[in-house]
Amino acid sequence: MPLIIIFIVLISTFLHATWNFLIKKSNHPYEYVQLLALISGTISLPFAVFFIFTDKFTISGILLSILSGLIHVFYFYFLGTAYKKADLSFVYPIARGTAVALVPLVVLCLIT
Repeated sequence: MPLIIIFIVLISTFLHATWNFLIKKSNHPYEYVQLLALISGTISLPFAVFFIFTDKFTISGILLSILSGLIHVFYFYFLGTAYKKADLSFVYPIARGTAVALVPLVVLCLIT
């Protein structure tokens, strides 16, 4: 595996853990999460515009994108609430591990 891939994964791991730590330490976790969403949306916008003009979209793809956005709104709201009420060492593994555990189960239910 190229060293650059390992380096990028380590940087993203560090950044991810850092923003979760900062949310936990913030007196205003909801506002902090909204600020992070705004920043990431701003960074993603040029790529989104590029793909709108270069790729073909289906109705199901658009609906799934909207559904994903709605799920993330609730996820971040509940993440902020959890960080207000519980320790980082408790919330972080559950928040990060639940999707990894649930996605295969949901897909298994959908394809059978």
